[in-house]
Amino acid sequence: MAVKKSRFAKGIRNRQKIQIQSSKGGGSIFSDTDFTRWKPGKGKHIIDVVPYFAGKNDTEEAREEGTYMFSYGVHYNVGIDKKAYICPRTIPGLENAKCPICEQAKALKNKGAEYDEYKQYFPKKRELYNVIVQDTEKSKALGVQVFDVSYFYMGKDLEPLMQLPVRPGESETEAYVDFALETEDGKSIAFTIGEKSVPNLKTGKTDTFPTYTGHMFLDRKYDIEDYLDDAYKLDELLNISSFDDIYQAFWDASPEDKEKEDEVGSTLRERKNRNQKEEEREDNVEKQEPEQEEEPPKKTRRKRKEKKTKSTDGVFNGFDFNDPKKIDFDSLLDKFDDFSRKDLVGIIKLNNIPLDAELGDDMGDYDLEDLRFLVQDWLEVNCES
Repeated sequence: MAVKKSRFAKGIRNRQKIQIQSSKGGGSIFSDTDFTRWKPGKGKHIIDVVPYFAGKNDTEEAREEGTYMFSYGVHYNVGIDKKAYICPRTIPGLENAKCPICEQAKALKNKGAEYDEYKQYFPKKRELYNVIVQDTEKSKALGVQVFDVSYFYMGKDLEPLMQLPVRPGESETEAYVDFALETEDGKSIAFTIGEKSVPNLKTGKTDTFPTYTGHMFLDRKYDIEDYLDDAYKLDELLNISSFDDIYQAFWDASPEDKEKEDEVGSTLRERKNRNQKEEEREDNVEKQEPEQEEEPPKKTRRKRKEKKTKSTDGVFNGFDFNDPKKIDFDSLLDKFDDFSRKDLVGIIKLNNIPLDAELGDDMGDYDLEDLRFLVQDWLEVNCES
């Protein structure tokens, strides 16, 4: 008996896609391409970086001659929905791209705002690599995986290793370590994820958090040519939104509506200033003696006070943080951008997550992205892998 075809099949499938995307919090920085992400835990790791020919979002040179890594920037916690967006200005294939969030940072800086006020709008630098994980036979058998990592955990430490001192008579191009070659001349990368002890001034105890250290190149002596066909065009894995979409999310208005709103606001401010000056002139006529001008208050920087976050059951955004080891890290990562500053502070306090010694012991000095990195680093070690 032939199976009757439903008239709603296409509509239902479209709605499923919308629901799945919405369950991930929207504003996902990755496209719908199916790929495996490598999330390393605590311990020693050895990886081989697989070179590839780039796609449309990278440079012409990377498309024609190949490359080994894709660098990009992310704006987190954008708009009322707290979404994440790729910063188009950081994508090399998008010439003359503009970003409304970066424009806001520049506008605030030009107006004389303090650094803490506009630095929150800076994109966070991240890197993508195609890697073969050589930790175990099991991890090696998984083939090419995508390693998405902060620049400060990987690229910052690799850069001095790949640039050798230049000998007399050599050019700078001869002083690079070609670690990402697919031939036997390539190098493996070794590094260690460990723990750093930091005194907790509130509890009087010593806390620990993960660190990425010990980066080094190892002689490979084998080729990885069999993996080349499986390497991803890393630049095409990203979901790059248009200027108008980012603008709408950031300002909760279209560029046209925002322009009209600013014009109306400017007119009202001018009218208010005129009325205020007129009132001041009338007051001065009535006064027999001019009042002594008060010295303007000195400008002081006040630290943001962190609101106390209370949680009766330790559940944040649907995840029970009373026992983090039972939380599935992959599921948590999909919804990580949905966590508000209040959620992150609550998670840190509930689990006594150590703060960063360089940033200090006052969470009021931490911006949202600082808190995200702090919690995510801790979860990578303490969640179920």
